[in-house]
Amino acid sequence: MKATWRNHVDAFFYTPTMFPCTRRPTVEQIAKFKDLTSTLEGEAKAKSARCTAKHVFADKGDFSSVWDEWIAVMQPTEHVMRETAVSIDAWAQPLRADPCIGWRVLALQAHIAQGFGETAKAIELLDAAMVAYPSTVYAEPAQQSGYHHLANARALLLLKTEDFNEVLEWIADRITNDDRMRAFFAGPWLEALHENRGQRVRLRFVVGEAFAARAKRLPQDAAAIEAVAKMTDEMFDSQ
Repeated sequence: MKATWRNHVDAFFYTPTMFPCTRRPTVEQIAKFKDLTSTLEGEAKAKSARCTAKHVFADKGDFSSVWDEWIAVMQPTEHVMRETAVSIDAWAQPLRADPCIGWRVLALQAHIAQGFGETAKAIELLDAAMVAYPSTVYAEPAQQSGYHHLANARALLLLKTEDFNEVLEWIADRITNDDRMRAFFAGPWLEALHENRGQRVRLRFVVGEAFAARAKRLPQDAAAIEAVAKMTDEMFDSQ
């Protein structure tokens, strides 16, 4: 058989807008997020069980990813999001005093407020979450603690409106003087400052000095602090 292409036309079409390939949510995902507060309650019970069992990662993770996944699956309107946020506030209120769950619900509420552009409210809630965070001593604070992530979230919110050096001074003071700030994660900072090499260099220097001051303040923990400082400094080389 011989092919003939006399009536064949190839055409290329250009569209200026890119449309991402998206998957439709599964039946299981839709069922999971039909009642978000029930889903959060289940997550809270799981976290509480880890705290009761004194799991090494009991203090890792809050509920912010649950909110984000709910949005991705259910694609709610802003009106529905705000109504749901009110329901979450009502669910969260009695849990704020819980030593395991309290800081997590405050962090979730801060994450929601941030999404609505309510920066001052988000910072206030993060302050409360940091106060509520337990004073656990970790064998591997960089992997086991969630406190430095709360501090980073607060600092990076401040960075949107405040002077860089003032925010840097705040995070350095946390590293030096806050007993629960046993680690520092540079990743979000380096992403936020990716266009300003001078600020990234300044951040690295100040964080290193803050860890040195912490080791001097807590000589009995100096070896552990220096190990965390070394690991932190290596993050800057890897980014």
